Amino acid sequence: MSTPRKTDSRVQRTKAAIRGAYLSLLGQKNADMITVTDVASAADVDRKTVYNYYDGSGAILDELENELVSSVSTMFRGSDFIRFARDPFGLLDAVTRAFDSHPDLSDPLVKNNKNSHVLSKLAEKFSAQLTPALKAQLQPQMQKYARLYADFLSNGICSVYRDWILGGMQQSLEEIAGQLHVMTDSFINTIERKVVS
Repeated sequence: MSTPRKTDSRVQRTKAAIRGAYLSLLGQKNADMITVTDVASAADVDRKTVYNYYDGSGAILDELENELVSSVSTMFRGSDFIRFARDPFGLLDAVTRAFDSHPDLSDPLVKNNKNSHVLSKLAEKFSAQLTPALKAQLQPQMQKYARLYADFLSNGICSVYRDWILGGMQQSLEEIAGQLHVMTDSFINTIERKVVS
């Protein structure tokens, strides 16, 4: 019975070396420039070993991003997404705290990577949670647009947050969220009242 444990620990060590190498390389070059050869060399394994675990360097990035997104979105299970959409500070503050608690992933994947897909993936998760909540708030004739509204709100909030976290905005997160609150609250109030003739 000890053989599987040895194999499992060896697999875990090898994958950890590959993932660590990829993250290290991500600090040096853009994700689209990282090759399996680069990863193998940095992890001190051969290319075949990398391919035993991943289809390519893009699959490593995808796994790392999905892991970070999963750890962040777990925090929001059962949350009131209408409240988050109306007043995004709680959402953005929680995302910031989640990123800060996983700097090994969030720094190279989000904070130092303008081409990161993490926030787009988070926007998809938020939209999926917000859609049914919005649908329940909308007039019956507007319910078919719930996903459209949820995508608009989620992607808009995450896009502004991306600009803020990458240093493109000098305002505090509280100030940014306050301005988003004015826009999103007004938008939600409008669509809740709107009746199509």
